[in-house]
Amino acid sequence: MTDLHFWGNIAQALGSFTLIYSFFPQIYKLLKLKSAEGISLQYWAILTIGVACIAINLTISKVNIFIQLTQWLNVALALIVLLISSKYKREVKKRIIK
Repeated sequence: MTDLHFWGNIAQALGSFTLIYSFFPQIYKLLKLKSAEGISLQYWAILTIGVACIAINLTISKVNIFIQLTQWLNVALALIVLLISSKYKREVKKRIIK
């Protein structure tokens, strides 16, 4: 492996773990407050679709399995935020209708 590939893998790992970590404060806040006020479902839907497309491409291209796994973990975490946010937004609408 050349030095350039080594540093590319290091950058990929740092970027992946940073992105993975970034989901946890949002998930924690959603679960703690049981509210999705101020959360854009459109943003999370687009982000989830985007990271899923990247993950699919990485899998088709047979990229390093570590990179694929971290990207699929990003897809799962984005989907979790989207589903939790959607659930709490629906609950608010039900309360307003009643």
